Amino acid sequence: MISKFIAGLATYYNLENDLSNISCLLCETNDNFKEKFLRFFFPTIDISKVAYIEREVCAPDNSGCRVDIHVTLENDELPYIIEVKINDRNHHFGQYDKAFHVQKERFGYITNYNCLEGKCLGYNVKTWEDFYKYLLGFNDNDKLISGYIEYLKDTCNISTYTHPMNITGLNAIPCFIDSATKIIESDRDWISCIPSRLYIDRGGVNKSFFFKFRNQRERRDGYGLLGMWFQEDPCITVCINSREWLSSRIMALEDSIMEGADYCEPPYYEHYWRHDDVFINLKEDKLDKFINAKSYEEQMIILERFFEEALQRISKCFTFKCEP
Repeated sequence: MISKFIAGLATYYNLENDLSNISCLLCETNDNFKEKFLRFFFPTIDISKVAYIEREVCAPDNSGCRVDIHVTLENDELPYIIEVKINDRNHHFGQYDKAFHVQKERFGYITNYNCLEGKCLGYNVKTWEDFYKYLLGFNDNDKLISGYIEYLKDTCNISTYTHPMNITGLNAIPCFIDSATKIIESDRDWISCIPSRLYIDRGGVNKSFFFKFRNQRERRDGYGLLGMWFQEDPCITVCINSREWLSSRIMALEDSIMEGADYCEPPYYEHYWRHDDVFINLKEDKLDKFINAKSYEEQMIILERFFEEALQRISKCFTFKCEP
């Protein structure tokens, strides 16, 4: 009954402040959850010294900053702070830590998306999906935590998949969208990718994204799609469109950039879309492995390796800065 009650709160209390309130309240009333929650952000924190956990605390410098969760320890002048985000990209890196006089190690940050900005600045940004999986790993039969896990899943729209995608069926669309978004958002030190719009028609589904290679001389963004087509001949593809300046380079350097590729077919123009769109398909043998995979995890490995290889091959079309 307790688990169902906590889980059911997601129906009425599913906003960012609601999640902060419920997480903070659970810390105050359940020592088991408090330890798991705080250690998730701050592995070396001394839980026995925690005196207060408070919501919406104003910074002592009168700057107007109010942090979502403020943790006070006994005999410690400096707090631990946690900022909570759900679909809110108004970040406070360099602002809240300065206002509360804490180092990055005491500044917890958690979002329901991959926050590349924070990671690039050296902050240890977590996701609510990470915390969801972290709690599942304990399996300690705490009814309050069991209910919170379900509450978190619904509030943050966390999707889990136990069966492989059927690329020939429409029921694969939600799974592919979620999977493609996660792959595009993955943190990479050599490229920045930002998911954009979703395109669905009778023939397939495509998740668009902007990308920029981080050490390139040219400061232009590329634009692409990661797509799945399930008409007569199903395929998985990366489409690149950069108003011709990049597409033409890919085609001109096709032989050299695709030599030895494991996952990528040679690039080709597809005039069904736009005249300067270049498509790179997943190789047929890898597509067969994807279709016949025994698990979703196996499919994700193939999809991620294909996406990374395609972008790595495309990166060869750029002029790069020399490393010092």
